[in-house]
Amino acid sequence: MGTLTEQMRNLAADITSSRDERHAWLGAIGEEVDALRGEIRSGCRERRSWVKSLQGDVRKMCRDIRGDLRGARRAWQEGIAASARSGVKTAPARHARTTSKHRK
Repeated sequence: MGTLTEQMRNLAADITSSRDERHAWLGAIGEEVDALRGEIRSGCRERRSWVKSLQGDVRKMCRDIRGDLRGARRAWQEGIAASARSGVKTAPARHARTTSKHRK
């Protein structure tokens, strides 16, 4: 019976060491997952800040374009008003699209 007892002890020791190895392996995987989650969170924060700065740049560009268009309209209207005061007739505005009648 000594051999059976010895075999049972060896089996119990193998089971215990396997369990310990499995716990260590799961712990290492957990640490890797936590590290990856941290990198993902960091990347998301960077992306959000980049998008916010980009949105701010786009908004600024839109404001600048609107201001340019307002200035161009004002200059155009002032030019028309000045020419009307001076008695100079302005040429009628031309459309970019032409019909077949105008192409001849």
